[in-house]
Amino acid sequence: MDRRLLPPIALLFALAGCGPSYDWTGQWVGNRNLQTKPGDNPAIAYTIGKVDLTIQPSGRFTLIEGGVPKTGIATFRGRRAELRIETYMDRPIARLGSGAEEMNKPVVLEAKDDGTITLIDPTGFDPAPIILTRKWETQR
Repeated sequence: MDRRLLPPIALLFALAGCGPSYDWTGQWVGNRNLQTKPGDNPAIAYTIGKVDLTIQPSGRFTLIEGGVPKTGIATFRGRRAELRIETYMDRPIARLGSGAEEMNKPVVLEAKDDGTITLIDPTGFDPAPIILTRKWETQR
């Protein structure tokens, strides 16, 4: 092999590893399936437990948990991603005070072999992991 080709080939391999190796884009949905007590309205529990995540090709995202919208930017590392929240209920986190900024920890996503993703929101109202599926998969 011609040695002059080695640097361009090495560059191609390096660039191939720069982008996400998993397709995170699209709409992801799940539900925390909150337990209800006698007298509770199951429709309200379902709505509060609903999680809806949309990730754009640009990395911008909208996450709605319990009816509360959060937006920001995602960073991807293979089969793992972090969501950095920039707005909460359409208000910049920085304007919500130092307490809000301190509580604003990245939301973690992990891709699973079955095509689902796990979402962990350490500062959300329920920090337990939740499984999300692509919306088009739920409509089949």
